[in-house]
Amino acid sequence: MAKTGVVTIIDSGKPGDTVALRADIDALPIQETTNLPYQSQHSEKMHACGHDGHTATLLLVAYLLTNTKDEFCGRVKLIFQPAEEGGKGSLAMIMDGVLENPTVDAIFGYHNWPGLSLGKVGTRVGTILVATGRFELVVTGKIAHTSMPQNAINPVVIGAKIVTALENMQKTVSASGTIVNVVRFDSGES
Repeated sequence: MAKTGVVTIIDSGKPGDTVALRADIDALPIQETTNLPYQSQHSEKMHACGHDGHTATLLLVAYLLTNTKDEFCGRVKLIFQPAEEGGKGSLAMIMDGVLENPTVDAIFGYHNWPGLSLGKVGTRVGTILVATGRFELVVTGKIAHTSMPQNAINPVVIGAKIVTALENMQKTVSASGTIVNVVRFDSGES
């Protein structure tokens, strides 16, 4: 599934919903130099973002659920998802059918949160952590002689207004979990 993804189902043997639990498993392309006994044995591969902890946690959940099948109904689908950092792993797994056979009724993602006190779980309705995305916007202007600015459309000024509007919008929508940041602005050439 998605080349390196792993999925397993723990079935209680009793009718009920299928709930999926998902953790990411990918390493980052970083050379680990911690010299700790558990450091990566592979060059340029490091679990620097807590993904090893995510994987270990979901493995523990698998162990616990396997040993308590008589205490719940339905199925639990455990999803070990690759390629979280690039944002392509979840789509690849969905395209490969991770949400089917059996159909998933609810899904919960897990991500560690080092600032949270030991023994606490953080959750809320809606978005709690962010994902990355990309957008590209092309503004085309109209060239005119400098002495006749009324005949020109300056795309740089329009682009600057768009960035300013997005920044102002950010102040009102960030409470809902939506974050939009412009991190690159190319003005092209004249």
